[in-house]
Amino acid sequence: MHIELPYGKGALPLDVPDKNLLDVVVPKEFIQPRQPELMIKEALQDPLGTDRLSEAVGPGETVAIVIDDYTRPCPTKVVTTGFRGVKGSWC
Repeated sequence: MHIELPYGKGALPLDVPDKNLLDVVVPKEFIQPRQPELMIKEALQDPLGTDRLSEAVGPGETVAIVIDDYTRPCPTKVVTTGFRGVKGSWC
């Protein structure tokens, strides 16, 4: 079977003998329920099971928020847009 593996901005072609291939797993399609930017801001304002960042992080401390890069099936541009205008006083 011929498979194209996503890699960087392109794909890597791969030929796998049928006898060596058990299955091809692909991610489920993500259906956006509502505006993701609003969902991100709401999650920062009212996180599940933890304090807001402004309550959990002290003066002089920093926070790193990790998201998928463009090689993953994630709406990275939409996610990063949701962080625009985020201020430490409310997140």
